[in-house]
Amino acid sequence: MHRIREFDGLRAVAVTMVVLFHAFRGAALTGGLIGVDIFFVLSGYLITTLLVIEQKKTGRISLLKFYARRACRLVPALWIVLAFCLSLAFWSTKPGEHLTTIAEAATYTINWYVALGIGPPGWIIGHTWSLAIEEQFYLIWPIILIVALSFGPRAPIRVAIAIFALSTAMCVLLSAFNFSVVRIYDGFDTRSSELFVGCILALISLPPTTAHLLTRSWIVPVTICLIVVFTLHLNSRFLGFGGLQFVALMAAWMIVAAQGDTVFGSVLRQRHVVYIGRISYGIYLWHYVLLEMLVKRFGAPLAALIGVPLCVALAAASFEWVERPILRMSARYFSPTENSAMRSLASDPASH
Repeated sequence: MHRIREFDGLRAVAVTMVVLFHAFRGAALTGGLIGVDIFFVLSGYLITTLLVIEQKKTGRISLLKFYARRACRLVPALWIVLAFCLSLAFWSTKPGEHLTTIAEAATYTINWYVALGIGPPGWIIGHTWSLAIEEQFYLIWPIILIVALSFGPRAPIRVAIAIFALSTAMCVLLSAFNFSVVRIYDGFDTRSSELFVGCILALISLPPTTAHLLTRSWIVPVTICLIVVFTLHLNSRFLGFGGLQFVALMAAWMIVAAQGDTVFGSVLRQRHVVYIGRISYGIYLWHYVLLEMLVKRFGAPLAALIGVPLCVALAAASFEWVERPILRMSARYFSPTENSAMRSLASDPASH
């Protein structure tokens, strides 16, 4: 499986939504955080694809190499941001509280602290809740997939559908009992359904006619997502009663459509769009930290004008000088096979 530039384009779209939402404090693009949903679905799809390819090529899935690849991809950039935040914490008025939050982010548990209202709020790194959810997915899904594969080639799809259904049911149940939006939005049990939409898409074989139809009708999911971006509010009950899963399904549709020879695909393949997608993880990490710092000093409009270009520059520097060299090392030592196409994909798998 070769590198798919359109997926980098989708990452660029997703991170742009999130950055603009935070830059304008939710006043514009009120539903911009659905960019996170796109990231979740894409992660589930690509990680599952990589694991299935590995199983077919080698006859097994190496958990050790998988976790090593994930660590090489995610940890260096995160730790740079956390080191920056650590320096700020020591000069703040609440160093102990901020150090606790940094520890939660570093251990990929911050989503549960936020969801359950335990301890201090997320400070300037509260956005790492989504990274925690993805990391929890990475920890459990490969193990579940290995076990499922031992029961036959069709077992994984049944398991993925079952987990999706359970997560969706949990989301609806908590909403019906009036649990807080934060609990529903940040809990792995409720948000994992979106990751498993991606898993299901990776495990099914779409008939060519269906794939063609979904590709040619790309304007439907794109239009729906644009409507959601400009109209949805985070406190909407729509989210808990199937809204998150609906957006995830639209994201899955866009993943299929992105790979076709359409206007949508050609836009996503543009060189600058692709590069923004490649550095989207760093952009996501830096944007909230910088915006939260700057808005207190300059106000939202000026903070956005300064913070957004700065976070892009820092993300590019992080990618070129830190992440890319480590990814090359990861591809050399932790690729599941010597197949060059797979190595190309493994060197930059799905992530923020």
